[in-house]
Amino acid sequence: MKTKHISALYGSANVGKSTTLKKVFALLTAAYPTAPVQTLNPPGADITFIIEINGILVGIESQGDPNSRLGASLERFKKAKCVIIICATRNWGGTVRIVEALQPEFTIAWHHKKSERQPNLQEQRNDEAAKIIFEEVRNVLSA
Repeated sequence: MKTKHISALYGSANVGKSTTLKKVFALLTAAYPTAPVQTLNPPGADITFIIEINGILVGIESQGDPNSRLGASLERFKKAKCVIIICATRNWGGTVRIVEALQPEFTIAWHHKKSERQPNLQEQRNDEAAKIIFEEVRNVLSA
């Protein structure tokens, strides 16, 4: 059985976490165009999907604010038997504890999403962070 893995993107409010995770989802669907996708919440500012890649379920939740649906989504992903979870959290507090509570069943890779002082670089940083998480997921899938 594959090792269960979480890629958690953490940062303060309005630094591009949701945008970055939408980009990760776009990279996954482009790389695996025939992969079935289950929409768990209607796409909007935030997304919740499960995508099946080569028989492995990957759950994606971009809503990581305090008092958000993050905890419920992680429980749904566990019940669905997702091997990989990609999510957003804040820097500290309840959202981080929700993710940490999944240890030792899941290994966690934390990715810090910082605020970009130069607004014209924000999109570039979002793209870079999305590619890093995408490659991490591909490595877990091929392990």
